[in-house]
Amino acid sequence: MQLVESIASLIIGLAVIAFLSRVLRLQYQQWEFSNPRRAAIVGILVVSVNILIMSLLVIMLGSSSATGNAFEDRGPENYTCGDVLGQAVVLLIVITPILIAMRTRKETWASAGITRQNLLRSGAVGLIVVAIQMVYLAATAGFHRSLVTGHFWAFLQYTVVGFAEEFMFRGYLQTRVCAWLGKYSGWLITSVIMALSHFAHRMTFEHQNAWAALASCAGLIPISLLFGYLYQRTGNIMAPGIAHTFANWIETL
Repeated sequence: MQLVESIASLIIGLAVIAFLSRVLRLQYQQWEFSNPRRAAIVGILVVSVNILIMSLLVIMLGSSSATGNAFEDRGPENYTCGDVLGQAVVLLIVITPILIAMRTRKETWASAGITRQNLLRSGAVGLIVVAIQMVYLAATAGFHRSLVTGHFWAFLQYTVVGFAEEFMFRGYLQTRVCAWLGKYSGWLITSVIMALSHFAHRMTFEHQNAWAALASCAGLIPISLLFGYLYQRTGNIMAPGIAHTFANWIETL
């Protein structure tokens, strides 16, 4: 049933995004690389290193009750400024290989979705998608917690997580794989890679066995496809970054 709901939400979400992108006159503009194949292969290798580093950090931090809290699902009252700073440091370490690769290959920030192009309209699409999700959840499940200070820190932490992951997987990787294999193949491959990148987290913090963790990661593919489509239609990480942030933060409400 949950899989059916996820697929239905994906289909509706894709339709909404396609409609909004037409209304706002957003068009997909594929980034041009002098050697798309090489750019994509380098991107896949670099992101593989990112995932390895992230997995090792998750495992290491999972054994520490002090720092591991930055990754655990818990009540909003337990989020602090320290969690935000700790998460920011961890993710800076994780994305460093991408920054090095981009500098070495003289690739621009725009080639990773960080651009002024469609910035405001991309933000508008992201906020509208979030508003629809909030209304849907309020009507079906409702919100079970009152806002506390911890919600503010949780929001900042998930903003860091959301935009860092969208930069890594959408802005950097998806742009390059799409340039090599085409926009639909690149979108699908990148979405699957992002979903599977949560494998270590599922085993470490949710104490799942390998098969359960793999199934849980597979369950993330629909929402990963939605974020990827948001990026593909806007060419800017603003929209998927906003959607990713709120998708995580809503869980604390």
